[in-house]
Amino acid sequence: MRIWLDRIGVKRRNRPEGWAKPFGRHVRCWFEQKIYGVDSRETYDLDFTWRMWIYEHLKMFLKKAEPVVDLNEEFLNYNGKMYSMKELIEMMLERLEFALDPRKDYDDYDAKQFAYVHEVEKIWAVIAPAMWW
Repeated sequence: MRIWLDRIGVKRRNRPEGWAKPFGRHVRCWFEQKIYGVDSRETYDLDFTWRMWIYEHLKMFLKKAEPVVDLNEEFLNYNGKMYSMKELIEMMLERLEFALDPRKDYDDYDAKQFAYVHEVEKIWAVIAPAMWW
């Protein structure tokens, strides 16, 4: 179960753990997990896999950090405007949900949609150094 991905409609068959169909591949992936802590399925379609990873981790970060740290206290400059950490994280989550949720019909050939979703990486570059709490 991956609760946040389940909630936005990303089915198991569309996630790395559902991508290895033949039994032999499952066994190989199990061994890779034991040896490396990660298996090769997580390197397929890495931009999509990364979006799932960062989405889940940002959701958990908000859940666990907010009671301890005031995410509205620190402001960072993004595109010439000042935003709180919470605002930037929420901007990332909004874009990630648009890209990941199959009901949203994200089309990466649409230049506007592509630019909107790929702001995630730009925002991440701004907030990553402050994600230490």
